[in-house]
Amino acid sequence: MRGKRIDSIDELRGFAIVSMIIVNFLAHYPEAPLFLKHTRSTGFTFADLVAPLFMFILGIMYRKSFCKRIIEEGSLKTYFHFTKRYVILYILGVVGNLVIRKFVIFRWGVLQAIGLSGIIVLPLMKSSRLIRLTSAVILLFLYQFSLITEMRKDILAFAHGGPTAAISWSTIILFASIAGDMIDFKKIIDDVKKLFLFGIIFLSSGIILSNYIPVSKPQVNISYIILSVGLSALLLALFLLLNDLALIKIPTLGPMGRNPLLLYGFHYLLIAAGFFLIPVKSPVSIIFTGVLLIYLLSYGFARYLEKSNFILHL
Repeated sequence: MRGKRIDSIDELRGFAIVSMIIVNFLAHYPEAPLFLKHTRSTGFTFADLVAPLFMFILGIMYRKSFCKRIIEEGSLKTYFHFTKRYVILYILGVVGNLVIRKFVIFRWGVLQAIGLSGIIVLPLMKSSRLIRLTSAVILLFLYQFSLITEMRKDILAFAHGGPTAAISWSTIILFASIAGDMIDFKKIIDDVKKLFLFGIIFLSSGIILSNYIPVSKPQVNISYIILSVGLSALLLALFLLLNDLALIKIPTLGPMGRNPLLLYGFHYLLIAAGFFLIPVKSPVSIIFTGVLLIYLLSYGFARYLEKSNFILHL
């Protein structure tokens, strides 16, 4: 949203950035703890929450920003703005993968997933909660059905499930937009209660579903989505309690959460350097020293941007 920023959202986004740095760097090293790595088949680790958390934060603010722009600029400019934003994110993801991989091959990354998901849900942002909820459930079940067809092979062939899984990822944005409707970041205790109830309902539903459909991040399946939405809502409730009620702020998170796109690109440059300097079979102590250095350098970059009063908007 333009205008006054919301500290709890910035800090939660900063937490997601820090988590991403840790997870993306440690993925290269066999000696890293398993709970900080993505599951290869079924199960759920801390690493598996990072991408859904980004989607959830996006969804919380998406409709709020959309509705504000509709009032200020009208429908045509608003739809054009959000279409442009998510097309740019998609293109940045494609270009970024080409630069990182150094050869021309189609890769699917988190920016493409966010970009395509943002476009998928755009026609629904003006709709009521009931329509968004119904649409999310229908999309989720249609995607789940695709996992028992030949499409499953294509989904598993890509990170984050590839283009098809954008259908599933987009439901996180829709669910989060409903949670966003319920809170206003003013009556904090009420907001926390609503988010806590929302999170518990989704978390419980995800746990129940997992008994029938095991949670799988590689498949981006229904139980994974529902569980992740629940955990993300509870994390947001926690950050609201810390930031806005207890007035406890974690200094490094806010600056990193205010420029997520720049930090996303910058951390990959640092990780590439880390991979070059720290051998794959290094001891855990060296690996975590590398993580700490990348984190500190990323924070330094974020602070520089903050002091320069520079925030990248799309």
